[in-house]
Amino acid sequence: MSYIKMEGFHGTGVKNITSIFREGFITKHREDHWLGQGIYFYDNFDLAFWWIKCKLNSPYGHRCGVIKAVLECDSSEFLNLDSTSGMDYFVREIDKILTNEVSKTKFKFAIKEEDSIQNLCFALDLLKHLRGIKLISRTFPSKSPEPTYASESIPQFEKKHFIFPLNFTYVERQMCATSNEVVVKKYCLYPKNRTNWT
Repeated sequence: MSYIKMEGFHGTGVKNITSIFREGFITKHREDHWLGQGIYFYDNFDLAFWWIKCKLNSPYGHRCGVIKAVLECDSSEFLNLDSTSGMDYFVREIDKILTNEVSKTKFKFAIKEEDSIQNLCFALDLLKHLRGIKLISRTFPSKSPEPTYASESIPQFEKKHFIFPLNFTYVERQMCATSNEVVVKKYCLYPKNRTNWT
């Protein structure tokens, strides 16, 4: 039996930190979660802090908190959608499920992007429920060449040094834990001047 161990960073309001340490993370059901239902983490502090600042409309970080979590599960319960084997598993198992197990399930024809996201969310929830997947990770490219969380502009750099195109884009890796069972440790990284989290 082999285990997967990862670190994730979760942005939240400061008012939630004490209850997260006492009772665990609370998940909210949504049909448009891009990795299915669960607890979401970024793979670095900066993105988690940026996300909660935007969500709370808090430009200087007031009311914002970031929790670092250690995530652990058996390797058979982990789905890495950045790997060839992970994508092959997704395609193969969803095909089996839709053909043999829930064949009457009908997906909404994806005309709009939100339809595609809802379909993916539902498919990943099927994998979690029927195949025992407890942790999923995926890297998303930024939709903009200049995401608001980045301090440097790649397009401006390329324009200034036109003979040195990078063809890079910023990316964000996210993890989704199905439940608190996957979260084996938690640390409060921000704000640092508080000690009453446990």
